[in-house]
Amino acid sequence: MVRNGLNDAVVLHQDTFAADYQTDEFALLGQAIKYAGLFGREVRVIGKNRETLA
Repeated sequence: MVRNGLNDAVVLHQDTFAADYQTDEFALLGQAIKYAGLFGREVRVIGKNRETLA
């Protein structure tokens, strides 16, 4: 998805990485953003706080 160059952007839902606001989740989110940036991809984070946890 990121490497093949077919997409200009990567869309992530915020609850995927920071649902509980733990340090490890934020580190993983940062790594995903950095990885996408290495391949020149735009990163979009969508969703509202705890939207999918209800």
